[in-house]
Amino acid sequence: MKAALEGTLAETSARFGTQLAQIQALVSGIEAQLGDVRADSERENQSTSVSWSSSRSRSRRSPPTAACSRARNITTTTFPPPRPSEATGSGVSALLQRASPG
Repeated sequence: MKAALEGTLAETSARFGTQLAQIQALVSGIEAQLGDVRADSERENQSTSVSWSSSRSRSRRSPPTAACSRARNITTTTFPPPRPSEATGSGVSALLQRASPG
């Protein structure tokens, strides 16, 4: 019985470790996209500031910037909900803590 439980624990730990690695990769990718959007936004803000200061006759409302368009187009990924057997019990958080590198 103990060996079976240890085997189940090892499988669950491996599965959660894999899911954690996937989530961390997704977060890293989204952070990189956010950095790109932020840099684009800052560049466009600087160029807009220059054009605003040189031209007072411009209308108050400007068209959406490329940075805004990119921010709207960032896709989100959703994961299926965990199976009930994976989500029950107090051991799940302990497994996730052990599986995380930090």
